Amino acid sequence: MKFSIPLPTDPLYCPKLSCAVYDYIFKGWNQPMIGVFVVPIGELMMSLQVERETELKKITDINKELENIMDRTNIPYSSSNTNTNANNSINSGKSKKNKRVDKSIAYDR
Repeated sequence: MKFSIPLPTDPLYCPKLSCAVYDYIFKGWNQPMIGVFVVPIGELMMSLQVERETELKKITDINKELENIMDRTNIPYSSSNTNTNANNSINSGKSKKNKRVDKSIAYDR
């Protein structure tokens, strides 16, 4: 299954996905519930957001330290256009038939 929906960013309104699992016995004549579980989507989303912010801060600190080192050693650098010409020449040679297309398939039973 695949869902694409916008989720609220306020922790008060973050959703939890409740799921019930049924057994399929005797071609559907008997379908007892064999389990129930909850996926805390909101909590997972919030913890991932905090983790990303922490990693971004660490990466920013590392980049600043590397720039300081490069300034002290007089190594030239460009923070915005690194390998632009090489990337443009590589990307211009790609054809449409070589590009991968991502397709989602949902199965209903």
